[in-house]
Amino acid sequence: MISLTIGEWLSSNLFDCVSLILAAIGGLFALHQWKKSNIYKRGEIVEKLIKAVRDDEDIATIMDVVDWNDGIEYDGKFYISQTVERSDLNQLDDEELFKKVDKTLAHFSYICYLRSQRTLTKEDMKVFAYGIKRLAVNPHIADYLYSLYHWSTSIGVQMSYIYLVDYCIEQGYIYADFKNITSNYYRNFLKLPNAYLDKEKNKLPVYTE
Repeated sequence: MISLTIGEWLSSNLFDCVSLILAAIGGLFALHQWKKSNIYKRGEIVEKLIKAVRDDEDIATIMDVVDWNDGIEYDGKFYISQTVERSDLNQLDDEELFKKVDKTLAHFSYICYLRSQRTLTKEDMKVFAYGIKRLAVNPHIADYLYSLYHWSTSIGVQMSYIYLVDYCIEQGYIYADFKNITSNYYRNFLKLPNAYLDKEKNKLPVYTE
């Protein structure tokens, strides 16, 4: 058996070694460029999502109302509180208000969907955390989400804003018993099938702190 020294082996395989090193360097460069490109694309997505919150008149109106926790109420449908003096709200009928609320929830649920797909990072979500939490802790918005969740579940379909709800539960913005029809914190205003009510009430309670 012929044994080669390291020097002899390198000498006879120099071309292969150089090719391997160059391929590794090229791979690392490509990985760096890919990560850089992803950061740039993610930045563009975040910018567009922020712009929608600030510039879309419907979303901006609802976020302003939610931020002050005044102006809208929910009892199975959204309506303007009688104590509101803002002319821009008083001019809205119930249907227009409902559309604005739904548009706002759909936008933030889409943001949460992007997070669930890891398109957005935890750092990206910090930009939207305030708005998402304000929506979740507003009692009228929360009751609407709660009612819609159980109505959708009762007919065997997923609610439209499930990504928003799941993210809020994960972050602690919504109480853990949200998905229990006997929640101590939320009210259902939609008529649900008796079979669903009986089934849900027999579930073990979800304890919250």
